[in-house]
Amino acid sequence: MWTVGICLSLLLSCANREKKKATNGPKTMEKYRKPGVIESLEFHMTPGEEDGFILADKKTWLPFLQTYPAFIRKEYWKDCKKQGVVRIVIYWESLSGWKSVTDVEQQKVYDNFHKLFPKENYELRSSTQYKYVGGYGETIK
Repeated sequence: MWTVGICLSLLLSCANREKKKATNGPKTMEKYRKPGVIESLEFHMTPGEEDGFILADKKTWLPFLQTYPAFIRKEYWKDCKKQGVVRIVIYWESLSGWKSVTDVEQQKVYDNFHKLFPKENYELRSSTQYKYVGGYGETIK
């Protein structure tokens, strides 16, 4: 009799898990699309200014990038060993989608960003792009 109880418990657990997956919807899964390329940016600023920099970026650049279909997600990383260093990693579906962002549009966002965080207060030290070639459990072709 206890085996029936265990089986019933497992069935209900699986059903609840599937129900949770179904309610997450496509918007939640959107951020898990495989990127074609990533953009990695390293910024240096006065130690202690990292949170203000990230907040300004979240208020200006992030909403702007979210309007582009090729944009997947953006991550902010603080350096554990050096204060005043922020790395931003932006995931794009394709290089062409990333490059569809025009200089004119970018300048408008820069202007808004600089109202919140002046350009004299930070420096872009490196900008690198990487091509996605696979992840855990994937076969690399």
